[in-house]
Amino acid sequence: MVGSSFHRTLFAFLTFSLALASEWPATAQTSVRRLAVLEFQGKKVDAETLTTFSDAVRSGALEALARTGIDVMTRENMLTLMKDMGKGECNEGECEVETARNIGADFVVSGIVVNIEDRYVVTLKLHETKGGSLLGSEMAKAKTQLEILDALHEQSRELIRAHLGRERSSAHAREGHIAADGDFVAKDDRILVTFESDPLGATVLLDGDVLCKETPCSRSVIAGRHDVEMQKERYDRAQQRIDAKKGVVVHLNLPANFAVLVVKTEPGGLSISLDGKPQGNHAPVLEVDPGAHEVVIDHPCFQRSGEQLVLKKNERREIKLTGSPRQSAIAVTAENERGDEVEAKVFIDGVEVGTTPGTFTTGVCSKEVLVDFGRDQFRSSLKLVEKEVANIRAKLRTDSTFPAMAGTSSADLSRPLAPQQGATSGWQTAGLITAGVGAFGVGIGVYFGLKARSISNDLASRETFSSAKDDDRKTAITLQYVGYAVGGVAIASGLTMYLFGRHNSNVALVPQVSPRYAGVALQARLQ
Repeated sequence: MVGSSFHRTLFAFLTFSLALASEWPATAQTSVRRLAVLEFQGKKVDAETLTTFSDAVRSGALEALARTGIDVMTRENMLTLMKDMGKGECNEGECEVETARNIGADFVVSGIVVNIEDRYVVTLKLHETKGGSLLGSEMAKAKTQLEILDALHEQSRELIRAHLGRERSSAHAREGHIAADGDFVAKDDRILVTFESDPLGATVLLDGDVLCKETPCSRSVIAGRHDVEMQKERYDRAQQRIDAKKGVVVHLNLPANFAVLVVKTEPGGLSISLDGKPQGNHAPVLEVDPGAHEVVIDHPCFQRSGEQLVLKKNERREIKLTGSPRQSAIAVTAENERGDEVEAKVFIDGVEVGTTPGTFTTGVCSKEVLVDFGRDQFRSSLKLVEKEVANIRAKLRTDSTFPAMAGTSSADLSRPLAPQQGATSGWQTAGLITAGVGAFGVGIGVYFGLKARSISNDLASRETFSSAKDDDRKTAITLQYVGYAVGGVAIASGLTMYLFGRHNSNVALVPQVSPRYAGVALQARLQ
């Protein structure tokens, strides 16, 4: 009886002891709270990179949870527990909380990586496992995996610190005096940062908020790491993470999302069209959208011709279009005052093309034909139609004493200018002075002619058209013609006076007017 009672007492004691032992670990476990970082999930990203991403988050979590009483579970510990329980990885995106709860974690961080338009986008989520509630989330975006790696370390630290940073374990509770915070010290941690861009005029965003509307600009920001983004219409945005310190200058290049097309023509100055829209005639520099385009010569005097081309984003292309004149023709005959046909030289816009009778091909925009019979000339303006032949019949007067100049007849020279008696020397002197003034006027015309040519060359070499420069060119051309006209008249007048004073002469000033030039011609007959 005694032995039986002893054995029953020993069995009860052992049973009670085992019960206490079985309850003790569970009680000890609840004193330490744990955070698990699950392996990242993602497509088009290799497993090694995903592992590196999760390690970056785990490192940020360790920094955020220092001295908070929350432990960060190691990868090895997590994998061992999951293996012992027969659990695999969470691949569905909805079992993060269940997986973390099964391995004894109180909080869990999960991440998903996707690739959108050549950018990596990573979404971080922080869950509490007991109730399954979402405590917070963060999103990181970057063009390269290295940039994502830096962003994950910082954003995971901020995410966990914001929601778990004040957790305290009961194991760290203690009694003691709580000291005052001490004196308040105002601290100014703002610094001045300069923002520049290429091209100028970009909008600057700092950490997602507009900082300044147009570069270059300078703004004070809080020292430390920031995300800078610059945007400009027709350009791709540019991003950079900076460490704001004193003297920092942020300069970003924004790639153009358009192409640049430079069009030149031969001869220069021909008007063109791009995709059916007129573009002017000043060797334009065009900003066009990437893709297929058609650029052609669009000029009334030249055939429609050009190129089809495909331009890429941020490409610069220069092309040269050679114009082919629209063709017409004139059939020219010449006859004297008796009606007999004669052979005479034919000039089109000042260029000799043959003799009469003959048919001559020329551009549809040719202005003038001149028939020269030596002692007489015939001049006529032209209005031609493409691919048609215009008939020109030149009637010549062959009884003139002198060769007739354009716009006058031999009768104009039949009235000689009688010299004034007793004033020969004075006429000669006045003639020389007047001719000298005329030479000076011609010199002014030459000067402004060279200036106009220089401005034209400058405009042709520019990528953008300058209306101010074009106005200077037009003014120089006008002064050139004025100089030539005044100088020519003065020289002719001076020569007339000089000859009048020296000889008993027949002299005349004959106006010359045509679509290509204007002036006077001196005709004289010396006795």
